[in-house]
Amino acid sequence: MIAGLRILFVINEVATRCKEIGSLFFKEKLKMLESDLKVWNREVFGNVFQQGEEIQKRLYELDPKDDESELDKVGREERKWLLD
Repeated sequence: MIAGLRILFVINEVATRCKEIGSLFFKEKLKMLESDLKVWNREVFGNVFQQGEEIQKRLYELDPKDDESELDKVGREERKWLLD
């Protein structure tokens, strides 16, 4: 929900700047919006590729232990959380 409110704020900021600038072409306005949305995306979601690699690495550490029944309750809960 907060991310949704933040994106509306970003769009509103761009619209305000476009009014101040005046008669920019539509293409230029879209470029401004794209730039701001990229910043918003990084702030809200971070580097999703790096996060995915970290999750995958941790799962590779937990899976062999689970196969050999060496994984404790906390480890199983962590593995379940990572998969969800």
